[in-house]
Order: sequence, then structure tokens, then C-alpha cells
Amino acid sequence: GKNQQRVNLAVFGRDFKVGKAVSYPNQQNLEPGNLYLIDHRGLVVLEYQPSLDVQENRMRHKGMLKDLKKLLNYARSS
Repeated sequence: GKNQQRVNLAVFGRDFKVGKAVSYPNQQNLEPGNLYLIDHRGLVVLEYQPSLDVQENRMRHKGMLKDLKKLLNYARSS
């Protein structure tokens, strides 16, 4: 959407076609398989754990998108 240029995809520790592989200073503290929202200063803002249930993951993805929109609007206003 309109805020797409304000976010980047980063994949830790492996090559990924869409994103860029990066090194995160506190990477050892991150749980493998979880999705993290990390701000431009390197602070973990939100963490999402995957589920084996497809329907539950859909609901989490909707919530994640809602959270991301709120954070982008907050960052723009401050």
C-alpha cells in the first residue's frame, strides 16, 4: 500500500530472494520460526508465533497487518 516504501523484509541467517539476509546483534535471543517486527533502531517491537492451525494463522495475519498499520501511522505522526 501507500506505506510500502517505509518497511523492509529481512531474513536472518539465510539467503532469501525477496528480502535481504542481515545480521542482528541480538539474533541469538530470537526464537527460530517466529516473526518479529523490528524498528529502525533495532528494537523488537512485536513478536508473532506461528500456529499449526491454518485458520488461526489467518486471524494472526489479519491482526499483524492491523498492528503494522497502527505502528506506521504512529511513526508518521510523531
